[in-house]
Amino acid sequence: MRIHVLVLSLLTCPFFLKAQDFELGITAGAALYEGELAPLEIADYFQTFRPAVGLFGRYHFSRSIAVRSDLRYATIYGNDEIAGRNRGFNFRTQLVELSLSGEWTLFRLRLGPGLYAAPYAQFGGGLLYFNPQGDRDNTYYDLAPLGTEGQGLPGNPGVYSQFTYVLFGGGGAKLEINDRWTIGIEGALRYTGTDYLDDVSTNPVTYREVLDGNGSLAAHFSRPNFNLDSDDPDATYIRGGEAQDYLFMAVITVSTKLGSGGGFRGGGRRGQLGCPTNF
Repeated sequence: MRIHVLVLSLLTCPFFLKAQDFELGITAGAALYEGELAPLEIADYFQTFRPAVGLFGRYHFSRSIAVRSDLRYATIYGNDEIAGRNRGFNFRTQLVELSLSGEWTLFRLRLGPGLYAAPYAQFGGGLLYFNPQGDRDNTYYDLAPLGTEGQGLPGNPGVYSQFTYVLFGGGGAKLEINDRWTIGIEGALRYTGTDYLDDVSTNPVTYREVLDGNGSLAAHFSRPNFNLDSDDPDATYIRGGEAQDYLFMAVITVSTKLGSGGGFRGGGRRGQLGCPTNF
């Protein structure tokens, strides 16, 4: 009987170890963007905060090193009115991000029995889907298929991809409440491989070109402040700058360890993970 228990324990122990070093969690917080429609004053950024939520899994290789995968949904927002610009641009963009990152716990500070604080650094990357929309008369329209900078017309680029990569770095702090539950707060700046999160970039066009080729709705969002009585429809304009768009997300995290607890907590030992040490 003892040999059967020993064999069963040896077969199942690796799975228990993995489960106890693995966490599942949720995130909730805010997202903002930096680009052509970003505010000019720091205080005005608070008007552009939009929600960000997600799910994540984190696996601990040791007390200081972990790998993590996140699935997040967020919205970003920008409006020329907030910054006092007279171009008339506005947008909101819904984002879905799938990422993989590494975490380096700098140290653990014991605050009490079973209670630890742990600041950490985070670096990673992933795939981002984005869908910019513009508001006209309280109705939002998808901007990418419109071709607001002449996309798809002869001599112009094609419609831009709504998928791009993202690279990010940041950090946070976790509070390990007990062997199972952890809460925390973190923030990360994200570099995106696109300049179209806001649908505004650098392709030179004319109002007449967009109007005749892609229609009146595309022309409106291409140059919302265009005045038929005073502006030249054949004048070339460039809507944005050359810099890529950035994202910033700040979230609260709540996670729980799988298995029966233990794992790589401050001062924890493998012998506390529930595997047999003798028979």
